Order: sequence, then structure tokens, then C-alpha cells
Amino acid sequence: MNLIQNTILNSLPANKKKTPSGWISFNAPCCIHNGETQDKKKRGGIMAGADGTLSYHCFNCGYKASYVLGRKLTQKMRTFMGYIGIADDTIKKLAIEAMRHEEGDIKYEKKKFVSFHKKQMPKNTHSLDVWLEKYVAKDLTAPQYNKIDGLLNYLKVRGIDPTWYDFMYSPDMWVARWLMEKICDINGLAVSLDPKPVTGDWNGAGCHTNFSTKGMREEGGDDVIHKAIKKLKPLHQGHIDVYGSGNEKRLTGEHETCPITEFRWGVSDRGASVRVPWQVDKDGKGYLEDRRPSANCDPYLVAWRLIKTICGDD
Repeated sequence: MNLIQNTILNSLPANKKKTPSGWISFNAPCCIHNGETQDKKKRGGIMAGADGTLSYHCFNCGYKASYVLGRKLTQKMRTFMGYIGIADDTIKKLAIEAMRHEEGDIKYEKKKFVSFHKKQMPKNTHSLDVWLEKYVAKDLTAPQYNKIDGLLNYLKVRGIDPTWYDFMYSPDMWVARWLMEKICDINGLAVSLDPKPVTGDWNGAGCHTNFSTKGMREEGGDDVIHKAIKKLKPLHQGHIDVYGSGNEKRLTGEHETCPITEFRWGVSDRGASVRVPWQVDKDGKGYLEDRRPSANCDPYLVAWRLIKTICGDD
């Protein structure tokens, strides 16, 4: 058993149990982060392989994460590790440990999860895989197809799921936007980062931002979080001003948003301006989620505004 396997398995909830098939089942910690109610029926399962691999699957909300010895520690696995209470510093150290294995001459077999989770999309739109294979592939030259295939493989290596990915404030977001623009440009298409690209009865496109300070992540951090939220309320409009253009089309008070003219916070409230996750409230420490930024925001302006309000002299 390697260090990453050992750390994750030792951090699982105490009420876990092992099934005859080898899965370790426990109450899934990811559901409340993905729009589902808290799991109380042990629908989370993790499998540890003798080859150093780990596979996690929630049979409630569908969240999946895996680690393969010789590969990077994906963002989805890092997020899962945070869900089960592994400290950020430890996760960073394990990411370095994974890189150390990656540098070695370790052979591995790439594993692929197949998901049948369906999500309704606006009329006349298609998911990337359908669009590429059904409508585009037949018209591409071999070099064009290979270029797109290489870009998609790059995303997979970085742990970016085609349906969900938590960006850090780093060049990752700029690289992903650039990749989308390049792929579409090859085919004479354009990318829209508009908060509500298609008007209708569905959610807009946001850039929910998780924010924490050292004090928030330590014991008694809930008090620090609540003080930060009090600072955010009177400066609501100042934040909206730098949180992206056209945001009024998305922040309407419907589709899991709070009206753009209001500021409201709540525990596990997806209709609030700022949400305190259920697990954070339970642990009494962690982070806050600012749900106001739009998909077309400048992430560095969002980070600057949060730091200025919460940590600065505003």
C-alpha cells in the first residue's frame, strides 16, 4: 500500500464497512456539495487495488474520482480528499508524492469511468463528445482531428472532467478558455462565456468561488467566516461591479441564484449570494462559497475584491 492509498483509507468515516466484492462503503460526503441531500445509507464506495490504484464512486449523486499510481493526483481526487477531512497541506504533499511516482518508470493501465448521468441541454445544442463525433469528425482533416484529440487528452491528464471541474485561481482557467476557443476556431465556431447565453428556464453560467483564510480553516473558523460575510454585505455592489458583465441576466432570484440587488447568505443554501457548505457548518471551520461571479469574470479581479474586502482595509 502506498502513502496516498494509506492516507485516504485511514481518513474514511469510522462507520465504514467492507463488502464481499471488496468495496468499502460509507456515507458519501460529496452529495451535499453536488445538489443532493446528505447521504445516510452508505452509498459512497471506494476500492483499493493491489497495484496502488484507488477508485471512488458515489451511487447517489454520481461523483467519481480515481488515482492511478504513476499519474498525477487529479483535481477530483483532491476535492474528494477534502470532503473526507484531509488537510490542504497534506493534499499538497500527496500531490507532490504522486508526481514523484510519475517521474519513475512505473507502468499503469488507464482506467475510464463510463457515466450515464443525463443533463437537459438547451434546444439545438450538443455535448462536446456528440458534437465532435457526429457533426465535426467527418469534416476534419487528419491534422485537425489529431490536434483536437491532443487538446482533449491534455484536459484529461489535468483531471478535468467534461461535465465539471473546480478551477483554482491560476493559469488553469485561462488555458481552458484558450483551448475552447482554439477547438471552436478550427471549426468556424465561437465560444460564449455569457452568464445566460440562451434565455430560458434553466440555470445560467457562473463561476462560484470558494474562499478561505488560514483562520477560517482552523478551530473556531466559523466565527472568522461569519465576520467575513458581515464585511461582504455592505460592499455587495462593489463586488457585483467586478464579477462579470451581463450578470443581471443570471442573478434573478431563480435557478439557484439570489437577485443581483440583494445580498443573502445561508448554510447549504444554493439560492444565497454566499453559501456556507453544510460540512463547513458541521465542522465549525472551512471556507465560504461566493456564488455571485459569472462565467465571464476575470478570476484575478474576483480574488482581488474578496481579499480586499475580507483581509484589507474595506
